[in-house]
Amino acid sequence: MPWGIRSSRTAPLPADWWRRRTIVLKRDGYQCTHIREDTGRRCTEKATDVDHIGEAHDHRIEMLRSLCSWHHNQKTARQGGSRARSGKKSVSHPGLVSD
Repeated sequence: MPWGIRSSRTAPLPADWWRRRTIVLKRDGYQCTHIREDTGRRCTEKATDVDHIGEAHDHRIEMLRSLCSWHHNQKTARQGGSRARSGKKSVSHPGLVSD
């Protein structure tokens, strides 16, 4: 899996994803860019993930941001819940075999 063992991503990443990921992490100072609602300040945790700000297939550097794994997981969970509430069918992982 080119994007990492933990990922359940179904949209393909570009061949130079690791280069883009490194550029974004470095640009953001290897710090999570999430702005906390309780303080209005940037999260102080180390960024371990690179997140798409808009569409999952838009891999432009300016459309990517660094997040700590906790904030990235929170965003992913919200998106999954939103998909379930909308009635849209979830796409199975491409590596899974269906019956």
